[in-house]
Amino acid sequence: MRKEDALIICAFVIILFLLYLARSSGIFPNIIGFGSLNNIQVSIQEKISGKLMLTYQPSLILGNAQQIYTEFINTGTDPEMARIEVWVYGYSNSSLQQIAYYYDSSVLLQAGMRRGFYSTFVPPSPGLYYIQSRASYGSSISEVWGAFVVNFPTTITITVTGPPTSISSVGGGGGGGAIGPSPVLPAPSVSTPQLNLSYPDIVNISKGGSTSFVIKVTNVGNVALDNLKLYVSTSNFLGFTITPKLVSKIAPGGSSIFLVTLNSDSNSTEGSYAFGFQAITDETKLDGNMIVQIIPVPLSPEENIHQDILNYELMILDAEQEVLSAHLNGYDVHAANDTLNSAKAHLENAKSDFAIGDYVAARDQLDLTKADLQNVLLQLASITLYVSKPAAYPLSLILYVTIAVVILVGAIYYWKGRKKNKRPRLLGDLPGESSET
Repeated sequence: MRKEDALIICAFVIILFLLYLARSSGIFPNIIGFGSLNNIQVSIQEKISGKLMLTYQPSLILGNAQQIYTEFINTGTDPEMARIEVWVYGYSNSSLQQIAYYYDSSVLLQAGMRRGFYSTFVPPSPGLYYIQSRASYGSSISEVWGAFVVNFPTTITITVTGPPTSISSVGGGGGGGAIGPSPVLPAPSVSTPQLNLSYPDIVNISKGGSTSFVIKVTNVGNVALDNLKLYVSTSNFLGFTITPKLVSKIAPGGSSIFLVTLNSDSNSTEGSYAFGFQAITDETKLDGNMIVQIIPVPLSPEENIHQDILNYELMILDAEQEVLSAHLNGYDVHAANDTLNSAKAHLENAKSDFAIGDYVAARDQLDLTKADLQNVLLQLASITLYVSKPAAYPLSLILYVTIAVVILVGAIYYWKGRKKNKRPRLLGDLPGESSET
């Protein structure tokens, strides 16, 4: 074998070794996603006269499509016109950005009939995405959220805490569970999933007005609970937003708060309306019911702002506990803590404006306080769902590839230089030849 060929082979061997070293040393980044991922997450909720089911894949590889299936069942006794809508949001810069919207036509469903709706979404990039599913039927609406993470096509690392558990359907029907080996079941006294709810019994809202309150969900059992979310069913006279949309895990003794904002249309009818909700996890669920009273005469600006200041003070205390809990569990809460400090500053400004009778400025500051609190809860929930987003081209990988290319180019130039500088031997230098004439 010639020296030049041996040099080229050595260069390729070094390149292969560097690539192997990059792979084995974890240069290719990992994704840390849901604390507990299931093959398919199925949530079926039962409320009043309807049942809403949302099915999707909680983890995808970039380039694959997300198949979203939403089904509504009329469980009442009367025919109802029903319509299904689905929104997909991307989580970016601590906020939700709507990416896609799908809707089905309105159909008349007799008692017991169901309507299914398929939608296909192709994620444009890796990251965390939220799904909002809503069914409008008669004078009621039902809504539930989900979340999924999109990974780079590389090695996936999943962090799982606690013993594996199988997933069963939630609600009045359906099935489906985790596929895999059956877990080792502990004694009944050891694993007891149980929830406790804390919320106001009655909330007053004026026509065309808005109000906010907190639903606190506490894990009073002795087993961790996965994928907590709220399913809501109420009158279509009320608009509402809930933050966060989904909490990946609640440890025994832990709690999570949901900030609910209600809005009433100026043309809404006065009276009392049921606001039913259900706190749902993969392991258990618990119903809650409260009354929303739409009143004709709003509170005076002074009374309204004073009440909101007191409410937001309590909400900030709850949010502080959430941030502290996430920090103690090892999550990076710098962004959430900064947003919480911003909420505190806006609330102090609202108090100052209120003290001097500037109610317009006080209301503006309270609106900013509410927006910051919503962002805090969304940030805390999202860091537990999608912890890290790897760079498309890691710095160390670029370094390894650069070294390999330099070695290969150097070997080629060295081989070409040897050929160029090599002169032919003179005839007189050949063996047996003489240079004498």
